[in-house]
Amino acid sequence: MGDDGRAARLQDFYADRYGKDEDPETMRVRLILKALKALGPVHRVLDVGCGDGTLSAMFSRYSERVAGIEVSQEACKIARSRGVEVARADVENYAFPFRPESFDVVVAGEVIEHMTDPDHFLQDITRVLKPDGYCILTTPNLASWYNRFLLLFGYQPHHMDVSFCHNVGKLRPIVDGGGGHLRVFTLRALKALLEIHHLRAVSIEGSTVAVPLPFPLNLVERALSNFPSISSVLVVLAQKEGASTSDRMGA
Repeated sequence: MGDDGRAARLQDFYADRYGKDEDPETMRVRLILKALKALGPVHRVLDVGCGDGTLSAMFSRYSERVAGIEVSQEACKIARSRGVEVARADVENYAFPFRPESFDVVVAGEVIEHMTDPDHFLQDITRVLKPDGYCILTTPNLASWYNRFLLLFGYQPHHMDVSFCHNVGKLRPIVDGGGGHLRVFTLRALKALLEIHHLRAVSIEGSTVAVPLPFPLNLVERALSNFPSISSVLVVLAQKEGASTSDRMGA
């Protein structure tokens, strides 16, 4: 299969698995909203990989305007019905369809782990952020407490897939089929890559997984989410630093 065929297959994969009716009570969503609220009222927020706009619509509490990017045509229609200014785009292969320095905040929830080229992804986030703007980024933690144990016993860590179609090698798969995760970060690696792209982490919190866990694992999961380096999910608030995008590009 050629490059075009692979790109089309990836688009079909993600178009079928867009975020649907995100639960506002999950810890990850609460932390995103907490970070956005702490920034005070802002003019414009971009939600990258906005799905059906469930979460994007919540951002309107803290922002005058909310825009989104989504690859699924069906999801775009639903998001627009919720008042989100959605651009249908494949952020894996193309630049964000927005002008430089046009957003105060960019939210990228559970997206970067799906990118084959996270550098391209972060460059675009930096490009569309205003000087001193903020990025709220969430992603699974490769070094979560349970992944450390799974690797010790030879199991494939959760959130790290070897196939798009088959969820193999894991002690207890959480979902059917692969999740499409290609680049899964430790906290140390994520902070270092953000800094390379002029995004300085100013707040880091840990979150629990969205799926319910049996007792007593749910208690352990909740307690260890207080330690981001071993939590299941990383929630990072980062600020754009340095010269403006146009200055760095020599404009």
